[in-house]
Amino acid sequence: MVFRKKFRNTLLLLIVAFAVYVGKYALTFNSLALVDTEKLTTRFNTTATTTFNKSHLIVFTSFPLMTDPKYKKSNLNKPLMIADRMKDFTESLNYTLQHQCVNEVHLFYDQDGMPKYINSVLGKQPKLIFDKVPNAYSYLSLFDIAHKNYTDKLVMITNGDIYPADGFEKLDYDHMKANRAFYVPSRRSRRERRCLVTRYTCDPKTYIGSHDSYIFIPDRKELPPKTKEYLTLKFDDAGIENIVITVYREILKYRVTNPCFILHIYHIHCSGLRHNDRIRPKYVKVGLARPTREL
Repeated sequence: MVFRKKFRNTLLLLIVAFAVYVGKYALTFNSLALVDTEKLTTRFNTTATTTFNKSHLIVFTSFPLMTDPKYKKSNLNKPLMIADRMKDFTESLNYTLQHQCVNEVHLFYDQDGMPKYINSVLGKQPKLIFDKVPNAYSYLSLFDIAHKNYTDKLVMITNGDIYPADGFEKLDYDHMKANRAFYVPSRRSRRERRCLVTRYTCDPKTYIGSHDSYIFIPDRKELPPKTKEYLTLKFDDAGIENIVITVYREILKYRVTNPCFILHIYHIHCSGLRHNDRIRPKYVKVGLARPTREL
């Protein structure tokens, strides 16, 4: 009888201990699940659980899904060239995702088929975040979200056919913050997998003002109304980068420079496809930033 009583008590203690153990870890697993859900719902919230190292580079980019029948632009009636143009975008995106200095990439889109298309080409990419927003191809969408939700973070806003290469390990957060640095490196060209891209160089003698990437630390949550007015143009409007330079240099008072000798960005445009609906705005002074060898 004594043995049975001891055995029963021991068994009860083991059952209680096991229940406490399971309950503890069940709570932990539930907490982790809650955190993951919060990350999804607070992606544009600076109080989200994700912690950023100040040197982490967060990239924002955008490009259209040209294979979508609803995407209408003049001169876009050549299926093979459209397929090639999409390769320009996906190859650039892939290079950006593989860059060691890039912590995450936000792809802004407003066409429902975009995530499925990108996943079918590149597969699941852990660094890639799809963000559906209105007017995804307007610079205002990218810059406004960067300021509202990534204040004091190191960001890079870039066109969809541009990718970063050498020199990005030299970005110094503290130096950029103290000097209000806003980098607009001239794009370069080289032999890509499908073609030899020419014309674009980092050369003061042939400088033509081609800037398609902007690397900076947003210093405020709300952009001034005049700034928003200028940035309503689309990423492929002619000369939009020169307007961005003027806005950030003269209105927002950043120190805008073009360290293309240090920060290398490359342009992939093997398709040669351009639509005819681009405009060249004329209502703001054109800003220039000639090549420099200093950050």
